[in-house]
Formats: sequence, C-alpha cells, structure tokens
Amino acid sequence: MSRLLKILVLFVLVIAIETIGARGAKAASPQFLVSWKANTSAPVQYLGKIFPVTGSTVTTSFELMGISGSQTGKILDLSNNDVRWYVNGKFISQGKNMKSLAFVTNDDNDTETNVKISAEYADPDAGYSYFVDKYITIPLSHPQVVVNQSGISSAVAIGSGTRLFALPYFFNTLFKNLSIQWSANGQNIPTDLKDPWNLDVNIGSNYVSGVQVRISAIVQNIFDSTMQAQKDFIITVK
Repeated sequence: MSRLLKILVLFVLVIAIETIGARGAKAASPQFLVSWKANTSAPVQYLGKIFPVTGSTVTTSFELMGISGSQTGKILDLSNNDVRWYVNGKFISQGKNMKSLAFVTNDDNDTETNVKISAEYADPDAGYSYFVDKYITIPLSHPQVVVNQSGISSAVAIGSGTRLFALPYFFNTLFKNLSIQWSANGQNIPTDLKDPWNLDVNIGSNYVSGVQVRISAIVQNIFDSTMQAQKDFIITVK
C-alpha cells in the first residue's frame, strides 16, 4: 500500500471516529407524558377510565420532559417546534407546539385506535433538531348497561319483592339524553317517569317456586336509536 493511500485511509478513519463520537454525544431522547380523554359518559360513582366507542371524540394531549443534563425533569418548550399527528397510520395534522389533537374514532367497538405523535426535539448537546416518536393504543369499548340489585340475593320469595337499578356506561351523549325501557320475560313494563332507572319487582302469587323471571333493561340514545345496550337480570322465585 502506497504512503498516499495509507494517509487517505487514516484520514477516513479519523473522520469516522469523530462522527461516531459526535453521535454518541447526543443526549437521551426526552420522555413523552401522554393522556387521552373520550367524550363518552359514565355514572358519577365510576372511578375507572372512561373508554371511547365507535364515533367518540377522543382528545389526546402530551408534554415532552427532558431526562438528561440541564433538561432533566423539565417540561420542554415546543413553541418553535413542529408536531405531527397520525391516527391508524394516516397523517392527520401538523403545527408548531401542537400538543393536543381531537379526532373522532371510526374503529369498530371492542377494537382499538392507534395514535402516533412525532415531535421535533432541539437537542442542546448534539446541536441540532430531530423528531422523536411516541405510539399509543387507545382501546375501544361499547355502550353498556349494568343492572344491579339492592338486595343480596337474586332469589325472591313469593309475595315479596326486590329493587333493581340500571347504570349506563360509554354512550356518546350526556346521561340526560338516554332513555330506558324495562321488560319482564319480554313484556314491556311501564316506565316510572320520575325514577326510570330504578325498578321495583314484586313476585305475586301467580308465580311458582323455581321459576325464573328475566328482567331486561334496554338503554338507548334518544337522538340515535342505533346506539343502545341491553342487560338481562335473572330473578329466581323461591
């Protein structure tokens, strides 16, 4: 190998080492702090996550927090940084400091919606900007109604009664926009307009021990009859 060729090889190696060193100096990527909220409704006593369903508006927000050097533990300023949003792999929107996005999910109930956030990060150690990505999966539920009993047993003696109450979950509307219809063994029961979500069930003498009575609650959006849920509750006569 000629001396000139050796010098060229050495020069290339030096440049490569310096490049690797510069890349190694890049600070650790910041951490995403992500939250999301659906516009579906749930009873006030429900303390869990309120899930979206098909057609729900979901609002997703985030902050970037530094995790190295002088940025450690600090929320980063993205005022001059681009943010890109994708839903199910499709580009939705882009803007400076765009840390929130509201969209309507069209995925089927009991599936999921995938969101990607791509935020421009100005790395103070590397001296240049690059995009960091965050992928989140939002599970979808379906409209539901839960029927509970005020007593401790679903077995009710002849000549006595029990009280049932219904609770609707994950409808794309406010509670005041929901209606309920009760039925017993398929026969509609007149709704108490003052207290429609509670039902007093009395077991008369026309029943015999061992018979089962199926009480059903059907809840629907009064503005969209296609959005409904049904729940059956079985009472055993004793």
